[in-house]
Amino acid sequence: MGVPRHEILTVSRLIATKLISNEFVAYLALTSAQKTNPLSPRGYVIASYALCGFANLASVGIQIGVLGALAPSKGKVIARLAPSAMLCGFISTMQAAGIAGMLV
Repeated sequence: MGVPRHEILTVSRLIATKLISNEFVAYLALTSAQKTNPLSPRGYVIASYALCGFANLASVGIQIGVLGALAPSKGKVIARLAPSAMLCGFISTMQAAGIAGMLV
């Protein structure tokens, strides 16, 4: 994505927080990290783009619940496809962050 070498661990921890918890927790961690050990402007922009998006474990549950209510007969298919939908959303968010890294 173009994150400076010395900031890779910090940004990857933020992305992992976003994937496991949600983007709000990750953005709070980003703002607290900016106060203690600030990222470079390039790293901050890339991290900001990498954290926006709804690809996290909670959104998979929401997706299964909502789509399962809309199509109860397709519950097993929805549950099987939901993790791959999350992965595709995560990859597209990382692609946006990579493009932002090329432009910054």
